[in-house]
Amino acid sequence: MEHCRFEFNQGARIRSVKSDDRNRSFDSHTSKASSLQQDDDRFPSYVQLYKSMIVKCVECSHLLPRMRDIFDDQGERRKIENKSKCDGPEAGMEMFLENLGRKVNHPDRWYRFVGALKDADFMYVAKALEKQDIIDKEIYTTQRRLIDVFACELYKKLKPSEIIVDLFSKKVLNKEMLEAVKLEEQNKGELSATIVLIDNIWKCNENWYSLFLEVLCKHEYKDLVMEIDPSFLEVSEMKNQEGYENSSDFLEITENGTLEAAESVTNISENFPEESLDEECINELLREIAESLKEPPLSERKPVEDDGSLPLKDDFKMLKLTTDSSLESKERIYLDHSDDEEESVNPKEELKLRSYQMELARPSLEGKNSIIVAPTGSGKTHVALCIIKHHMETIKSIRHPKVIFLVEQSALAEQQGKQCMTYLPFKVKVITGESQRNERMKSLNEWIARRDLLVVTAQILLNALRDGIVSVTDFSLMVFDECHHTNDNHSYNMIMNRYLDLKLQDRERAKTLPMVLGLTASVGVGRATMIVEAKRHIEKIMANMDAESIATVIENTTELEKYVIIPKQKLCIVEKRENENFGDKLKQLMDDIENYIKNSEYLEQVRKPETVLKPPLEKGSDQYTQWVSMLWRETAKINNKVVVRFFETCRKYLDLYNKALIIYEDARPSDALAYIFKEFKKWKHTVKADDTERKMRRMFDEIKSILEYCSNGNPKLTTLRHIIGEHFRENPGARVIVFVKTRELAKAIETYMNETKELSILKPKQFVGVQANRESGGMTKVQQDETLELFKDGNHKVIIATSVAEEGLDILKCSLVVRYDHVTNEIAMVQSRGRGRSENSIYVVLASENSKTLKREEGNRIREAMMNRAIYKVRAELSTDEEAVLRRVREIQQAEKVTRDVAIKNRKVAQANLGAFEITCNSCQNMICMSTDIKKIQNNHHAALNEDILENVQVNCAKPYYEDDLISCGAGKVHCKNCGDSLGNVSVYKKAQFCILKCEKLKMIDKDGNSDSRTKWKKAPFTVPPLTQDDFERRIQGKKYV
Repeated sequence: MEHCRFEFNQGARIRSVKSDDRNRSFDSHTSKASSLQQDDDRFPSYVQLYKSMIVKCVECSHLLPRMRDIFDDQGERRKIENKSKCDGPEAGMEMFLENLGRKVNHPDRWYRFVGALKDADFMYVAKALEKQDIIDKEIYTTQRRLIDVFACELYKKLKPSEIIVDLFSKKVLNKEMLEAVKLEEQNKGELSATIVLIDNIWKCNENWYSLFLEVLCKHEYKDLVMEIDPSFLEVSEMKNQEGYENSSDFLEITENGTLEAAESVTNISENFPEESLDEECINELLREIAESLKEPPLSERKPVEDDGSLPLKDDFKMLKLTTDSSLESKERIYLDHSDDEEESVNPKEELKLRSYQMELARPSLEGKNSIIVAPTGSGKTHVALCIIKHHMETIKSIRHPKVIFLVEQSALAEQQGKQCMTYLPFKVKVITGESQRNERMKSLNEWIARRDLLVVTAQILLNALRDGIVSVTDFSLMVFDECHHTNDNHSYNMIMNRYLDLKLQDRERAKTLPMVLGLTASVGVGRATMIVEAKRHIEKIMANMDAESIATVIENTTELEKYVIIPKQKLCIVEKRENENFGDKLKQLMDDIENYIKNSEYLEQVRKPETVLKPPLEKGSDQYTQWVSMLWRETAKINNKVVVRFFETCRKYLDLYNKALIIYEDARPSDALAYIFKEFKKWKHTVKADDTERKMRRMFDEIKSILEYCSNGNPKLTTLRHIIGEHFRENPGARVIVFVKTRELAKAIETYMNETKELSILKPKQFVGVQANRESGGMTKVQQDETLELFKDGNHKVIIATSVAEEGLDILKCSLVVRYDHVTNEIAMVQSRGRGRSENSIYVVLASENSKTLKREEGNRIREAMMNRAIYKVRAELSTDEEAVLRRVREIQQAEKVTRDVAIKNRKVAQANLGAFEITCNSCQNMICMSTDIKKIQNNHHAALNEDILENVQVNCAKPYYEDDLISCGAGKVHCKNCGDSLGNVSVYKKAQFCILKCEKLKMIDKDGNSDSRTKWKKAPFTVPPLTQDDFERRIQGKKYV
């Protein structure tokens, strides 16, 4: 063997390996056979030989349409498709092969099978089955492992749309794969599309690896190729200069699974004589790699489902065989998407704590359940990492350590995950709703078996606990980021309720409960007005977290002040508008609608009309929003379709104008008017107009022209423009966050800034939550991530955010935070103020002189001071009479446990007594379905399964607003067939179509005729069970809606 160099470096840099023998073989096969004949009886043995490769590379959905005459039974095709969708593509392909083997009345079935493979561009597999090309299964395994190793670099840099056409032309992708990548990029962005690309790139073409790198070079991704395979880049450039041919043969794989250089590059190693190794050393390395790639016997495999990813031995541990010290690799963070086990992971940076951070960590290092309360920017995450590291090292003599780090949002999960990977020598996995949808391995319990530390959004864990696939006792440490949320019905509290139920009712299992750690900048005081009440609130948070200690900085406050930036606080009072014509006209219109309701002949059918029909005097306010909601609940109880439709139509217009007034108060009249027109346009296509509807529109049309010609200014916007403009003149590289009340207002202010020359150059962008759909102004997770990255990089220097950005997000260059006439509680004040991380940061509360904002802000400062005093008193009592505090904590836990048990019992009794409910349209009481027809999909979507639903609803096609591998949401819009009101959407789950209903659009009528309406399904007076396999099979065989 000639000298060579082989190096794995920086996520799989591959140096060429040369071998004199380039003949590949499989067991005793040493020669190529002729093309397959139609009656080749030996062919099934080749199917069995390459079965593992077939089921992993090929999907039955690509073959069934091409072999429809053989699989001529529709029921059989559906069973195979259902198997693929429910149990995975590999299971579906195995059923396909088994059924094909039994079709002896088609003697040419295997010949047709290969033809279908060729037609679907699975030439790699087709050649092997024709015996034209004998393929070692090691090749398949090795190539998949290689692509997984450098996948993270591709995720970061690749734009799939630039290369997929070339990959298709080179038959690296087939048509179905090409369309799948296009669709993924269109719906969810480049990252998701890259994941789909990587999942499919190895399936069709034997030479995919070198062809892929060729295409990357062609499209100016040479830096990426340099990361992956420096030798390939060198050869590619030599080829361009000297006319090299057959570049696709550059890298091959030998019979023992090693990488082998083609003849065209046999002399590359001679250019590096000082780096050469003797043949014995190289052979030893190749044997090690080949051995590492072999699958263990079945008896030795761990009983965990393979997710399809095939990383190298010891995960991303870097192999280096070179004597050139100048080529030492830099350490890197690997965002781990693999599923293999590894002994250890080297952290990128050493974790060092300051004295005040060690003070915060002390109770937890002593093994106590603790809540850490420290200012934003003080490094609470670093404290948590220190505690995690200490816990991992000390508890392993007692039990296998397993840590879960819980966060509220996906963006925070990614942020905290990177911190863990940077500083901890453990296997880390970040799991969010988005990652679960995009990865092959879905279940949380599967990852628990494979990772030391999981960073997880709380709802993921709660769903897994509800489904019974995991228990809190599976973990040895639970960390709650922003733990002040552990209250009421928050997912944090739901998780801890399960923990406390075990503690209080199962003494044996209580011994296996995990240690608990909470992190927060502010525990708040609840509704307390006195220190005693504030202490009680803090003790309740301790009870909910099962905390024995509250850690704050007492001994090292001077050091804390040195490192923590407290933004300067400013109050900016803005004079009210000189001209209120727009607001006055809209308020007068609302008065007219209220009087129209009060003078209606239907008034007598409302229970307690003197209370229900008494709106707040202040329109365009939160109080008015609450009244409109109450009006909806009360009038929904009326059992008369005409009357309910009348009240619902009037209520709908009052709600619209109230929201428009909220926008008008903080933005421009044109923004408020645009919002009204947008809703009108939506209703035009969905609502069947009746007399009340036409009356409402006439009332608006009478003042429409006046509204359109109202003055378009707002002093608050002018002041905001001056504040931001002045800040950027002094700090050109700054970042600014403007917090606003609603999604609609965020959009309006974004529009204003982009239409204002001085601000448009800052490229302002809204940042709102993912809970609402796209039509309601929500963002997708991909859009959120892209906005944050662009904000950090300075492409967007201003973001206009709702409360979703208040907590945890760490943008070091953010030096101006503006609360735009919107203040809530003391926790939100502390959290939003903490987004200012840069030196000389400023926190501005901008408020109109006639608003309640300034009074609320002053109240929040008083409550913050009260909280600090209450924490001090609780800590002092813990140090002098710990048992008294912990006794009160236990009493709170026991009282809350009794309350939970009684509520569950009462709910079960009530549901048993009430029986089934009739579900009707809330607007007109048109029958939709029964409560027993409703089933829950993915613990989130509520679908009506009655086959006669099309008699009650009308469905129109629409463009999906969300799609992933399992579900497509919004493929159609569902409207009441009687009144045209929107009731929900059509979602396609595993190729079956479902009518997904919105709870707030429905009325629930019990057997006694009592009716009720709820805004959320979890508040419905009945339990919605999950979709079963029988339900799914009936639906997939039923009528299609779109």
